[in-house]
Amino acid sequence: MAKPSASWSAKARKKNSPSKWRTLLVKRKVICSAGSLHTPLVLQRSGFKNSNIGKNLHLHPVSCVMATFKDEILGYEGAPMTTVCTEFQKGVLNDGYGPKLECPSVHTGVMAAALPWTNGNDFKEALKSSSKMMAVIVLQRDIGGGTVTGKNNGFDPVIDYVPDKRDENNIKEGLKRAFDIIKACDGVGKVWTCHVNQPLYEPKSDPTSDRASVDAFNAAIDENGVGVNSLGLFCAHQMGSCRMGSNPGTGAVDEDGELWECENLHVIDASVFPSASGANPMVTTMSIAQMLGARIVEMHKGSELGKKLLKRRKLRRDGDTGNGKSSTSILVAGALVAVLVAVVGRTVGKKF
Repeated sequence: MAKPSASWSAKARKKNSPSKWRTLLVKRKVICSAGSLHTPLVLQRSGFKNSNIGKNLHLHPVSCVMATFKDEILGYEGAPMTTVCTEFQKGVLNDGYGPKLECPSVHTGVMAAALPWTNGNDFKEALKSSSKMMAVIVLQRDIGGGTVTGKNNGFDPVIDYVPDKRDENNIKEGLKRAFDIIKACDGVGKVWTCHVNQPLYEPKSDPTSDRASVDAFNAAIDENGVGVNSLGLFCAHQMGSCRMGSNPGTGAVDEDGELWECENLHVIDASVFPSASGANPMVTTMSIAQMLGARIVEMHKGSELGKKLLKRRKLRRDGDTGNGKSSTSILVAGALVAVLVAVVGRTVGKKF
């Protein structure tokens, strides 16, 4: 681990000229905020070897159930993403790793990306019906994780991600519940998923026949599963690829976002998440950035708070937190406070 000093140097190279290096002289602190896909690559290209760099990548995998209706819905008009169902977010194991169901804007671009390809004519006819379409997306808080590595001299990210079995079960359950919501609507025509082998439901006037169609649709979801190249999955958000941890074995950075391998080098973006967030990570990312940035300022100023932070930092780097709490628990507590401040501030119209 590099020792703190008044200044230190680092080398960087250009993507198109990998043999040409540029030496940077750094006076105090370096902040890396390249995002969950590129921050690990920046660190890896810089020679850092912590095993958590580029690991534990969470993507909030998304799939959906789509339907056509007899009348126009115009699902691409108005404000997007205004409705969310949290009924199933506890998950099938009741551990908090379940899906949220949301209604996105179904404009032609989204439908073109989401519709499975069978042949050109069917694809064209489906897009022509977009004014009568709606979709319910299943956004899974993933407990499993993937990796991100670099190619082309380490500049271009390569993602390796296969859903964990627990996430697969939650996604399947979410698809079934999204189907329940859609088929309860008036005027439903056809309902389908993003599976390559598409299950298709069309309402039947006879209750017995309709129940059989519903059962067949749900059975097809289970049979097709969430395997490789069997279901269209989309990435909602990227998190966790340089996660915080209480020691170098559990994280790439400590609770101040400082790299375990190099003092005075901090990561401040969504890649430091210890786990996938249970909601859109935007506010949490901003809150963590506010919290870590404020800590860096206080330590640099040498204030009383800064001195306490530096003392805690020394204890942590020496292998003792001094209070028995892990970095992850401290992070979560601090982030929750920051989120509450952000929400309260937004509610009462004050700035914090």
